[in-house]
Amino acid sequence: MEDNLVDHEVIADLQLQIQHFCYRNPMDIKNLLNYPKEQITSYTPNLDSIIEDHLEEAGLALVLHEEEDDSKEVPAMNAANASEMLDKLVIFFM
Repeated sequence: MEDNLVDHEVIADLQLQIQHFCYRNPMDIKNLLNYPKEQITSYTPNLDSIIEDHLEEAGLALVLHEEEDDSKEVPAMNAANASEMLDKLVIFFM
């Protein structure tokens, strides 16, 4: 399937142009166009980790139903912070 996306004439022309420079070790044009290390992703967050990160930034803790604890008071949030967080959620879900 990857061969369908590659224009072989363009690659052949680029390789010919590189060979005209007479380098001892010319670069592989296919490696340059599709660098293998670009396929490696070091970290792919899931939805839960994204939510936890945003809650940590806001200074809130994720509370699961099994772990509900009424001993701590919910931090007060003013209207400006609530509106800002709502705007961020709208952007996130677009």
